[in-house]
Amino acid sequence: MGNSASALPFTIRDELYPSTRTGSYGFSIHSGERKSDLAPVTVFKGSKSLMAKTTLIKGSVDPTLMQIFPALHHFKKCKTLVHPRILSVHATLDTDNPDGNNPANASSNAAGGGGGDGSINPASLSALEQTATTGDLIIVTEPVVPLADYLETLENDPELSNAQRADAIAWGIYNLIQAANFLHNTAKVAHGNLSMHCIFVTPAGDFKLSAFHLLTPVGIGAGSSGPTQHFRHFERDITPKEYRSSERIESRFDAISTCPVHAMDAYSFGVLLPAI
Repeated sequence: MGNSASALPFTIRDELYPSTRTGSYGFSIHSGERKSDLAPVTVFKGSKSLMAKTTLIKGSVDPTLMQIFPALHHFKKCKTLVHPRILSVHATLDTDNPDGNNPANASSNAAGGGGGDGSINPASLSALEQTATTGDLIIVTEPVVPLADYLETLENDPELSNAQRADAIAWGIYNLIQAANFLHNTAKVAHGNLSMHCIFVTPAGDFKLSAFHLLTPVGIGAGSSGPTQHFRHFERDITPKEYRSSERIESRFDAISTCPVHAMDAYSFGVLLPAI
């Protein structure tokens, strides 16, 4: 990971989940600890060189549908969203640009994921050609496990009653409602990728929302526009089909743009609930 990674006030330990797992979007998950007091953390690590040549869907031949653009979008957005039900980010590092003055923002903008209206065509390869892809993207967060693993542990814990399991899941769902409310009513954006893969759980049983690879303004709210070109280009290959409404499947983005910001996520949430 180079000298820039060692300068982080955190130690990266064992790999817990590989970057090839379903729903990883190119990030492996590691255990870790804060150097000052050995407090546990979780570390998401993505090899930019691998993400720049790995398609979002196995077998795809489209060179503009690589993992790198959505990864950069998430890398940028995850540290700007602060709420108790959003996965808390302690630190981020692009080892190609350890001073933070880097082209990641430019490439995210070029993919339609920056601060503008996303009018630049993400199908252009110029952004990838201008992006350094030799290092790693590192995101250090509070300690968590993927939702699927938490649910399996919950199910197999012999010390829990069915009522206790139901209470734990109900609490988690309430956490997700709070996270969505923050995104829609405060941040004025849609998550766009609500599914099992975007939820992580703390040791205390709190559900945390992450995976902001498609985050976008949407709809008829004051000052809203979108979905962005970044969202339109990547959403088919990022979000599992069952979580996508018919408007998304049929690429009727004009219909989505006339809806309230919460509408798209509300559909996905309805599919997610039975899965939990």
